[in-house]
Amino acid sequence: MDKEQAAQLMKKMRDEFNKSRFVSTVAKERYVDTSYGKIRVLEYGFDSDKVKPLYVDIHGGGYCVGFPEMDEEINLFIKSKVDVKIISIDWPKAPENPYPIGLEATYQVVKHYADNAKKYKIDKENIGTGGYSSGGNFATVIPIKARERGDFKIKYHMICVPGVDISGDPYDKPGSDKILTGQTLEAIYLCYLPEPKYGKEPYASPRIAPKEMLRGQPPMLLIAAGRDPLYPQYIDYAAKLKEAGVDVEVFDSKNSDHDFFYNHNEESAKAKEVLVKFLKKHTKA
Repeated sequence: MDKEQAAQLMKKMRDEFNKSRFVSTVAKERYVDTSYGKIRVLEYGFDSDKVKPLYVDIHGGGYCVGFPEMDEEINLFIKSKVDVKIISIDWPKAPENPYPIGLEATYQVVKHYADNAKKYKIDKENIGTGGYSSGGNFATVIPIKARERGDFKIKYHMICVPGVDISGDPYDKPGSDKILTGQTLEAIYLCYLPEPKYGKEPYASPRIAPKEMLRGQPPMLLIAAGRDPLYPQYIDYAAKLKEAGVDVEVFDSKNSDHDFFYNHNEESAKAKEVLVKFLKKHTKA
């Protein structure tokens, strides 16, 4: 497969995926200026004048597809259980916007809200990130970048079935191929990475980051699925964070696949309750 074939495959997948896109949302829509253009953001709970923690939701989609509305159900669930304000970011997609554009645009949106915490009535010292699949990559890399740049502080982060290593062979993945096939992963790598060498950068593949880069990461919740082809990489990443002294919690759904969190079954319900408990713990003043 070459880059053009990969782009066509992912664009076709995007078209199919967009057929399920919600026509409307209960969130307030805002467009935030970044160096990559205006980024669409959905806001939940911003009608409150009370200063609250901010939870940053970053949807998944293999760096190439998806939209924030797909997380609306879980964001409304979180909001009903935890006293937070929530933003969900419509980050720029590959192949039109390859690495690191989606990541950097997302970072700039979070920085915008941190810089304007007084305006939005959010607690600047109580911001957390949460992401699914490729969004999980962004959710764990943003705290690293924020600490290195000194722009803002991330208090905690949640990563659900995250992509944390795109440096290797996309076909060398155990587990189920019902959701993530080798061909799909190859297309994702080709679309997202300008060149394969970028997959070896720790901001693209935090699993291979040196320990000193991982030290100081905020507490993390990993939601894992045992049949997910990405399972070994993110379980290994969690172990490396622990070795670096990071507080790590893991919810491991041994018999679930990559998409289980979005299903309406017992395992997804358990995972959501674990997430709510984690957020309540870390959003306390």
